[in-house]
Amino acid sequence: MPYIEDIQQLELENTFDIEISADKTIWRYVSFEKFLSLVNSRAIHFRQAELLSDEYEGEIPPREVIPHPGLAELYDANSLITHISSWYIGDSESQEMWDEYEEADLLIKSDYQSFRDSISIDDEFGVQFVEVDYIDWTDEELGLVSEQDGTLSGGLLDPFKYKREKFAFESEFRAIATTIGTLSDMEENKGEVDFGEMVDKYREPNIFVRSELDTLIDEIRVSPELGGWVVEEVSEWMDREFGIGNQVRHSNLAD
Repeated sequence: MPYIEDIQQLELENTFDIEISADKTIWRYVSFEKFLSLVNSRAIHFRQAELLSDEYEGEIPPREVIPHPGLAELYDANSLITHISSWYIGDSESQEMWDEYEEADLLIKSDYQSFRDSISIDDEFGVQFVEVDYIDWTDEELGLVSEQDGTLSGGLLDPFKYKREKFAFESEFRAIATTIGTLSDMEENKGEVDFGEMVDKYREPNIFVRSELDTLIDEIRVSPELGGWVVEEVSEWMDREFGIGNQVRHSNLAD
C-alpha cells in the first residue's frame, strides 16, 4: 500500500455529524451462544467490516471519485481496521427479522441513549453511531472527499453509513468502532502514512467493548419458536446476574 504524499494538508474525520434521537428504539437478534458471550464478557461484540456478509461493505460506489490514489488506498483498507455492531431500528419486533436471523433465540431491546451510556470508552477504541442510508449503488455520487488548495478533507467512516437498496429491510443502526491509534497515527504523520503497517498493527477479526448490561438492556424477548419454559429459565438467569428478570418476556409474535 502506498503512502499519502504530495498533499499540503489532510483533514479526515472519524466522526458523524448526525443527530440521533435519544429514545430511538433498537433491537439485536442473537443466538443463545452469542448472548452467553455477551453476559460472560460484559462486552459488546464488534465484527471486522471486511468479514461482514455484504461483499460491498465499506466499498466506494463506482461513480464516486477519490481525488488522490493514496487516499483511495486508505478507504480500501479501512474495512480491515473498522468494526461494526449492527442493530435493527423499529418501534416493535419484526417477524421478517426473526426469519432473517433464523439462528436467533433471543431479542435484546435497547435504545440509542442506553447503548451509548452503557459502553466504556478507553484509550484504545472510539465508537460512533449512525443510521444506515440505503442508496442506488450504481448511480449515487456521495461526495466523500473534497479537494481545495492542496487540502483533502472527508469522512473516514462515511462509506459505512451507506448500503445498497436491497438491504433496506434491515433498517440498520450501527455502532462503529475504530482504534484510536489509526487517527492519531494519521494526524502525526500526515505526509507519510504507510497503510500497510497501519493495517498490520490494528486489524483484528473481532473486538469487544465493555458494556454495563443492566443499562444497555431494556427488555429480552424469547423467540416465538421457543416455549414458555425458556422464558422462565432466562428470567431466573437474568435475575441472578443483573436483577432484571422481570424484563424477560415471550416474543409478542408468539402464539
